[in-house]
Amino acid sequence: MKIAIHYFSGCGNTAWLIAKAQQNLLQKGHEIVFLQNIEQPFPNEIPQTDLDIFMAPTYFFGPAPNFVSYLKRIPMVASKKAIFISVNGGVSGASKWLVANLLKDRGYDVIASSDVKMPDTFLFLKESQKTSEERKETLQASLKQLDESLNALEILPPVPTYNKFKNFAFTIVYGLYYVLFRHTIGLSFVVSDVCSKCGWCAQNCPSHAIYFDGTNKPVFKTGCVGCFRCVNACPVGAIDYSKYALIFGGIFALLGWFILPILLPLGILAKIAGLFTGWFAGCYVFQKFFSKKYANADGCFKNKQRVWFSDEEKNL
Repeated sequence: MKIAIHYFSGCGNTAWLIAKAQQNLLQKGHEIVFLQNIEQPFPNEIPQTDLDIFMAPTYFFGPAPNFVSYLKRIPMVASKKAIFISVNGGVSGASKWLVANLLKDRGYDVIASSDVKMPDTFLFLKESQKTSEERKETLQASLKQLDESLNALEILPPVPTYNKFKNFAFTIVYGLYYVLFRHTIGLSFVVSDVCSKCGWCAQNCPSHAIYFDGTNKPVFKTGCVGCFRCVNACPVGAIDYSKYALIFGGIFALLGWFILPILLPLGILAKIAGLFTGWFAGCYVFQKFFSKKYANADGCFKNKQRVWFSDEEKNL
């Protein structure tokens, strides 16, 4: 079977799985005729294949925004078979449903979708695996899940079914992230004085949301998708999410909630618009004028273990 693989990897989880998937597929006698990391230039054409495999991480219960952009640009096909593998820390949310619909719009027939749980790189809500043994167990389990997903290629998998209520709820959360909060995540980052000014974060940001001229600390802009690659991979752990950014965003959001309806009397719509506009404005003001002042203050991730693969883990 001729196979194409399309993927995005924020902190290396998906890239690691892709390398394992290639080995698995080649051992089964399949031919990989196309391998596309979406951070590379967009292809002029995609070779003729029997199956396309799509793999990407889940952010805020949905697919990574730059992966969504990639899917929207893929050339139209005619009932081409595809599978989607959601890489996540335990919950895929509405990812599989949303990706299936995006691919359907491009003419794909999504015959299967599955989850692979990896060490969680999203540090807001909880710690990731703390010990090397816990991480190793998670990685070994992920290989079994990946193998099960790829074994489905040998038979015709059942057409995926989705829980409409759960997908609706997850899509609302993801929609708020996609429309607003992903544009303010980067604006809430700070860089402490331990920064070595190596420039790695700016050079490797998949969204080009970090500015660095080599003389000062990195500066964050809008457009961050929240992959946390910079946070997790900074060689000196200098990047953190500031608690003060939450304070600024919250205060400005409340101001917007009360002030915008006065300027734009549209009832609850004006309040909601004021809330979101205020949050964005608060994060922008924080990043522009106060991020340096609070750069060395306690951040949300200060005492949390960052997640980046060691050489030993890569060789599992």
